[in-house]
Amino acid sequence: MLPRVVAIAVALPMLVVFAILVGWLGGAVVAETNSHIEIPFQAFWANLRDVVELKDVANGVFKVFALR
Repeated sequence: MLPRVVAIAVALPMLVVFAILVGWLGGAVVAETNSHIEIPFQAFWANLRDVVELKDVANGVFKVFALR
């Protein structure tokens, strides 16, 4: 049982970070390719850095341990 708990404790935070990165990349692709939005790729990432703080990402990662 202990190896499974350790594996979950290691894998879930990595999966959350991966999901966050995929979500950001998907948002950038949609913002670039959607003709109604038309936000350049570089501008999307620059604005994302201004809006999202490290504590926001850390909060999502630490929620993994509280919600399982």
